[in-house]
Amino acid sequence: MAIKELEGGGKMTEDEKFVKIKDGMKKFANERRWRSFTLIAFSYLLGQIEEKDGFLMRFLREKLLSGFIAWMQLRITEFDCGKL
Repeated sequence: MAIKELEGGGKMTEDEKFVKIKDGMKKFANERRWRSFTLIAFSYLLGQIEEKDGFLMRFLREKLLSGFIAWMQLRITEFDCGKL
């Protein structure tokens, strides 16, 4: 990131730059925390479903969950971070 972009076209003090960077990192960490939680919870749930055996679980896994799993994986991996 260029200094002019960080300053927003004007002059900023070192303290103002520090606060702006700190706020940006907090926003990034908060967004990442929830994305990570979603990924971990989804992986755990998928593991539990895959370990189960029996007619009902096989049916659910093969017929109903395959589309949902594909959709969820695409949703997780194709996240738009916006302008960083």
